[in-house]
Amino acid sequence: MIKNYIKNTSIIFKEFKLKNISIDIGVIIIVAMLLITNLLVSLQVLFG
Repeated sequence: MIKNYIKNTSIIFKEFKLKNISIDIGVIIIVAMLLITNLLVSLQVLFG
């Protein structure tokens, strides 16, 4: 489950790079926070 999550995340980042989208640092921080939150929630579900 976590492996699939990491794979999907890396695919999303590759798509961003391919499209050469200029992303604001703020947007990157927000996306990173959301990804970390999702990861923490999924870990809590697995081990909680």
